[in-house]
Amino acid sequence: MRPRLTRWTVLAGAVLALALAAPALLGCGGTGGAAQATATGSSPAATSSAGAAAVTEAQVVDFVQKAADYVKAHGKNAALNVFSDPQGEFRDGELYIFAEDFAGTELANGGQPEIVGQNLIDLKDPNGVMILRELIAAAKKGSGWVSYVWNNPETGQEQGKRAYVIKVGDDWYVGSGMYVQ
Repeated sequence: MRPRLTRWTVLAGAVLALALAAPALLGCGGTGGAAQATATGSSPAATSSAGAAAVTEAQVVDFVQKAADYVKAHGKNAALNVFSDPQGEFRDGELYIFAEDFAGTELANGGQPEIVGQNLIDLKDPNGVMILRELIAAAKKGSGWVSYVWNNPETGQEQGKRAYVIKVGDDWYVGSGMYVQ
């Protein structure tokens, strides 16, 4: 005797199938290419790159808060020097600190120190996201998340990234992010 399918069983199955397919349909999960960038907003689940252990959003927030606390304890100049050291205490696997001013100048970058000093205010990702303008807008609110595509210094590939930023001065902020698939 075959089990009888009720409307609720069929509906539950459809909801489950949609829930499992949603990340791929929304461009925020799965494999096979960079994630679609989105403006600031809610915080979807994400995974890190290159088969490494997944970095969580809580780890990113804690890492950026540690950098903000370092600025308060040691001052801007000392902090910027430490943040730009690719081998320093503010580099942990794919996590590194970046700092920018509200004019769009890169003040520190532990993942790509060669871009320090460049003004990136008009930098767009492949999806048209104005990366620094979005980061600045989030920082001016105190803190926030921004999604975009960025070159992953560990893989050399463009990849989806979610960054968290905290305003640490009248005209600058610190941040870090996690690569997403």
